[in-house]
Amino acid sequence: MSNLSFENIDRWLFEYTEGNLSPDQVEQLEHFLSMHPELQLELDAWKSSRVTPEAETAVNVAALQKSVNIWSLITTVSIALIGVGAFFYLYDFTVDTKYAQKSIDLEMIGSGDDDFMFTSKSVASVSESDAVNQKAISEDLVVSNTYIPTPNNLASVSTNNLNENIENVASSFINKKETLEDNSTTSHTTFSENNLSDSFESDLTAWLYEAPELERVKSSLYNGFGETDVFALQTPNSKTSSTKIKSTFSKKAKSMYRKVQRMMDQPIALRNFKDPHYAIPNLSSYQANFGMAGTMIQHRFQATSRNQWVGRDNQQLMNRLAWDGYIRPLRGGIGIDLNYNDYQNGGIHDMLFGITYSPKLSISRNVSFEPAVRFKMGVTDVNLNSGIIGSTIEMNRRNSITMFENEQTPVGSQLWYRDMGVGALVNTKWFYAGLNLDNLGRHYNNFYSSDLLQKHEADLDFSAVFGTEYKSLNKDITLSTYLYYQNFGQLNEAWGGANVRWRNIQLGAATSNNLDLGATAGIVFDRFTVHYNLDYLTSVVLDQKMLSHQVTMRMLLKPSRVTMKLMNM
Repeated sequence: MSNLSFENIDRWLFEYTEGNLSPDQVEQLEHFLSMHPELQLELDAWKSSRVTPEAETAVNVAALQKSVNIWSLITTVSIALIGVGAFFYLYDFTVDTKYAQKSIDLEMIGSGDDDFMFTSKSVASVSESDAVNQKAISEDLVVSNTYIPTPNNLASVSTNNLNENIENVASSFINKKETLEDNSTTSHTTFSENNLSDSFESDLTAWLYEAPELERVKSSLYNGFGETDVFALQTPNSKTSSTKIKSTFSKKAKSMYRKVQRMMDQPIALRNFKDPHYAIPNLSSYQANFGMAGTMIQHRFQATSRNQWVGRDNQQLMNRLAWDGYIRPLRGGIGIDLNYNDYQNGGIHDMLFGITYSPKLSISRNVSFEPAVRFKMGVTDVNLNSGIIGSTIEMNRRNSITMFENEQTPVGSQLWYRDMGVGALVNTKWFYAGLNLDNLGRHYNNFYSSDLLQKHEADLDFSAVFGTEYKSLNKDITLSTYLYYQNFGQLNEAWGGANVRWRNIQLGAATSNNLDLGATAGIVFDRFTVHYNLDYLTSVVLDQKMLSHQVTMRMLLKPSRVTMKLMNM
């Protein structure tokens, strides 16, 4: 304990009443009390406030135990088994298979950019007034005994069978459409986007997620029919040849326009898959923008380990473990991250916990606004016995600090801090863009100086990000591009980079306005990815460029169908 004084007399009196003082300390306290008799009242108050714990009485555990009647237990189990057996005997488990056994009348409705649906009804269920039309549709447009998904039987569809049958249906539609366009005029029944069933469309989107190989069939349908095509039963009439020629020319012109439009759209058909990876140092998960927390339909786990400026005096090991996901009751995303940094082989330890909330606000079908707020709390621990005292450090790139300069004596070894930040992200079907502002509270961060008169506030951390992705027609090649800007203290830099993915292999590179370089290589699967980053960065402390290494592992969980409906854009 520190020397006895009026500032710590309460601590001494407490330890005295608890019997924790040594004989020398007791003698020192008694001498101090004799010099200041007015403190005797304080000592009496401490003695009277001390409570002696009561002796614990043993509890007879055996007396509390209740004996079990073995015959009562056997009777209860027997009744339960008899009830389960009766349920399985009386309940009818047969499945109505009439849709799998009868021919289906099929209509295909095209709507919008990347959406299509099938509707079906049993031939036996139609009225007599529709018999003629229904028969014509069955003969002209339907592949006999084709099993097509409906909202009721979607989950039971076999992937392989549906893949094969949809191709047959697609071929039938294409042949029929070309024949009708060449030989007759049409009576169109237009189906607008508002005619679609949102529930069935979401179910089909969720089902296609489980069968990604059907995307190829989906694309072939669009290539054959056009994105906003219409289908109807076509019957010859008595129009004149000139009318037929005009109608045919009009259809040909519209078909040509649709083809040109598709050709113009596809080469610049930008996509946003909401799971970007950057070749920028220590930028992963939702660190680029807090609004990315929970922006995917899947729960995402990510672990990042970075070894910066290996083998140098300012070497730093950074580790981050993060999780984020969309939480339906909160109508937004939640992100939690744990960070641990070790600077100069134990000279400084920094531990940080952060939690982020980002509500998802749908502006339109293809645009969402995702604000975010983040709270963080951490502690910086300085090893006073290390050689870091008196040296210049660079824990944050391009921000150098002198530790206790001019032979100052450190006043402590730990500094706790807390702060918050905000972010805003705009997610569209084609691109994403967002802004971040961290350290809004400008928390006290003086772990490097004995000067307690200065404010020593943390710097504001501002960043902006923009990115988009392009996927080829065969979906084997994906190109991702991004721009990133950050201003944090003396760090003021802009990065631009791109990633190219061919099937499961991804390569990327990035560079900054300071001519720092970064490169990444990774293996990407549906649920698991691993990336290795190598960058060549400038250290202002050592005034040279040095290599750093970073490994990132990411795992995605299987999304729920409810979440897919809510997050479908």
